[in-house]
Amino acid sequence: MTTRFGVHMGNTTVCLSILKDNKADIVASKFGDRSSYAVVAAAENDELVIGLPAKQGLVRQSPLTIVNNFQFLNEDLTSDEFIEAKKECVCEISNDPITYTLRKEEIERTLTPFEVAVVLLTNLYENASQAAKSETSLEAVIAVPIHFSAKSRKTIINAAKEAGFVALQMLSEPSACLLAYDIGLDLKEKSNVLVVRIGGLSSDFSLLNVKNGFYQEIGHKRLATFGGNVLSKVLCDFMADEFRNKYKLDPRESRRTMMKLLHHAENCKHILSSMNSAQVFIESLMDGTDWSQSISRARFENVISTQVSNFLRSIEELVAEHSDTVVDKIIFCGGSLKIPKLQSAISNLFPNAQTLSSIPPDEVIALGCAKQASFIGNCWDTEGEHIDMDILTLSSDIIIYPNDDQDNTIVFEKGTPLPNERKFFAKYVDGKVKISVKQNDQINILEECSSSADDLDCMVRAKLQLGGENNLSFVFSAVEKV
Repeated sequence: MTTRFGVHMGNTTVCLSILKDNKADIVASKFGDRSSYAVVAAAENDELVIGLPAKQGLVRQSPLTIVNNFQFLNEDLTSDEFIEAKKECVCEISNDPITYTLRKEEIERTLTPFEVAVVLLTNLYENASQAAKSETSLEAVIAVPIHFSAKSRKTIINAAKEAGFVALQMLSEPSACLLAYDIGLDLKEKSNVLVVRIGGLSSDFSLLNVKNGFYQEIGHKRLATFGGNVLSKVLCDFMADEFRNKYKLDPRESRRTMMKLLHHAENCKHILSSMNSAQVFIESLMDGTDWSQSISRARFENVISTQVSNFLRSIEELVAEHSDTVVDKIIFCGGSLKIPKLQSAISNLFPNAQTLSSIPPDEVIALGCAKQASFIGNCWDTEGEHIDMDILTLSSDIIIYPNDDQDNTIVFEKGTPLPNERKFFAKYVDGKVKISVKQNDQINILEECSSSADDLDCMVRAKLQLGGENNLSFVFSAVEKV
């Protein structure tokens, strides 16, 4: 099978997955990171530094560094949303059109969000080329936020094409999460799934219904500027207060000092996601004073408790809007959901739901895209126009009774896509199988299937299709047993 890829680009990280021999896996960067920082910085000689090196130089080279670029690829970003998004930038940025100006000493360069996206995707393309060990075209399914319009999706497709990828399809992030866990591949599966994504800068909570292999969005709630960043900031504030109380120096008086403190707070947060304690040491934090501090996971969880409650409140509001929907499964995605406190708090809201967290949350979307690539024969949505699709479905249940056997029924449920087909076993009576079909409490089809076979039972194919003027009709036939 052709090697294909799944691409997920967010505000804080990018992730690449590969589908090879029907198995999806993550492609690590040249630094060994399974998820790379979505950070780009200007350097001398018109060069650009990408990923981990750019992140490490953020404090010293903030006027030359671009972070949180993905939010500006939203073509429907309003002026108010731009003002809020601008607060998360560390370099100079202007609107109409949105442009970054990277300026420090002898270095000056301008870039658009589209150009930055191309740089990040080109880096992924190079990793993909090495993983595929081939010079042929690299096909990929690319994830996109559920709220992005067709115009915004087209922008991302163009960036991927310019980077070198052949875009097979744009896939919404919640759908990618379900595919990562193979939800809906069994056509008999029926469930309501809550997808919780808490990224570095934003959060999305999506409620989806899974039925007959289709995903239907029931509800969605988005927090555009409330993600893992708020957890880093409250931890940063806690560390600043501790430093001020001990040395009578206020880090908030210096923007550079707070950037340095925030950088270490983010690292501390990541460590405490997997360890019980973290040691923070910052050389010359302020006025030549070093800072060393040990933070336990229990203390960290206490510091972020208010913000965790805010996440829970948003989820509760979404579920309350759809009170008739029972959540059967929960999927975690986004790097911030590596934090055990967040996982347990959300899981406790739905004690009867199955929590799916075996895949690292920051890898779920990319892996789901790779799995989707395995189902696509050729490029299907190269223009990003298919945000959703109208599907003709049954308006009520249809029940089949072979030989009037009330205990042996086959049901085409309400919502089943049309046309459709089912196979079932039935016993012969005098060499025939009598078929009764009931819809809306009315028996409206009576047919018989016969076969020359000597078996006591047979396999019957029931094919439900559209007749003239959109009337439903059945075609029954006895087929060879399998």
